[in-house]
Amino acid sequence: KDVVGFIRDLKTQNGKDIWLIGGGGLIQTCLDEHLVDELRVFVHPILLCAWLPLVSGSRHSTSLQLLSQRTHDKGLVELHYAVQKPA
Repeated sequence: KDVVGFIRDLKTQNGKDIWLIGGGGLIQTCLDEHLVDELRVFVHPILLCAWLPLVSGSRHSTSLQLLSQRTHDKGLVELHYAVQKPA
């Protein structure tokens, strides 16, 4: 079964939240299919020589609303966003 169909099926069932961890391609696919309600981004205080986008190849832009921010040990920052559904 494809991942989009699998997640759609999970969202129709009773139960708790779905915690999805994956790379940029998976995140972008789920955002494009409007399957993501919230997004947590963790920022590590390390500068890298090569930059990788969080997501790429989107068919549209995604608006986010910051719900909370939290600083963890050693400067790690957690940003918690609500994904705004398109009108």
